[in-house]
Amino acid sequence: FNRQGTIVASVSTDATLRLWIPTVKGESSVIKAHSGAVRCVDFSHDGTTIATGSDDKSVKLWSTNTQRFALSFPGHQNWVRTVQQSPDGRLCASGGDDKAVFLWDVNSRKAT
Repeated sequence: FNRQGTIVASVSTDATLRLWIPTVKGESSVIKAHSGAVRCVDFSHDGTTIATGSDDKSVKLWSTNTQRFALSFPGHQNWVRTVQQSPDGRLCASGGDDKAVFLWDVNSRKAT
């Protein structure tokens, strides 16, 4: 859930990110997010951005409003298993099966 409780995000081994409107109808939008299974997802604290991590070794950020790709953080040498955005939205942390943890600066798009 985003903090407002208006959107639920799910990810799948079919390489997609799905955004659900939590209603009885269960309406959703599907985004082809990665080229491999998507293993983790995290909403930014303000709800405007979604981070995903994948078996394709990348971390990606998505705009919640437009449901479009925003930017990517390549760097992992193996599957990405966890992503977490900082409360101020300036950083994104990721960890993977390569036993690496990256702290990405969203503005510079580089690991700090």
